[in-house]
Amino acid sequence: MGLVGAVCGGLVGALTSPALGPLVGWDAAALAWLGLVWHRLWRMDAAAAARLARREDPDRAVRDVLLLAAFLVSLLAVGVLPTAGRRMRPGLPLDANRGVGVLSVVVSWFVVHTVFTTRYARLFYGGEPGGVDFHQSEPPCSVDFAYLAFTVGCAFQVSDTNLSSSELRRTCCAVVSVRCGHRGDGGEPARRPGEIATTNRRAPRVTNRDLGRHATPVPAAPRPNRVATARR
Repeated sequence: MGLVGAVCGGLVGALTSPALGPLVGWDAAALAWLGLVWHRLWRMDAAAAARLARREDPDRAVRDVLLLAAFLVSLLAVGVLPTAGRRMRPGLPLDANRGVGVLSVVVSWFVVHTVFTTRYARLFYGGEPGGVDFHQSEPPCSVDFAYLAFTVGCAFQVSDTNLSSSELRRTCCAVVSVRCGHRGDGGEPARRPGEIATTNRRAPRVTNRDLGRHATPVPAAPRPNRVATARR
């Protein structure tokens, strides 16, 4: 996977723009890793998921490196969007940098929650099975843990699964922290219920032309009599 990323990133950096090389390299390596992991995760039953969780879940150092890389690549992708197009070689589309940036953010998002998918499975099957109530009679498989991971990643909360383990709650807090780091609203602050947004713009002046031919003309405002005012 690292070799795939290095080759793809080097070629793209040499042929297009040096700023796009690291992003394309990360995308290629991350997509290769995601393909290998999900090829084994998708159709596994509970027993196979338990065995794979103990073996496939990366240790703490590797997991932290993956999460940090995904976070930094997302920030780099946002920074590259407005600047990399100026350094593209002639003949290449200027929107290619935007496509690569969006792809990098999406791939990083999938990497983060795939890592936490295996982490949830490891926490569930590591000791005595438990910690998450999926409200089903059969033991959870890999897809169930992926459902939990991507639900927390999308909604910043669990939906129909109940957590009964402190370690799982700490892991969910870590997911939310990573997602908050990716998020940058930049919009206006939230309003109270029923509050109406106001602006400082003046209302446009309505004229007879705006009302139409058959509308009653708007009378003009009377002007003050300057002569009478001066005599007083």
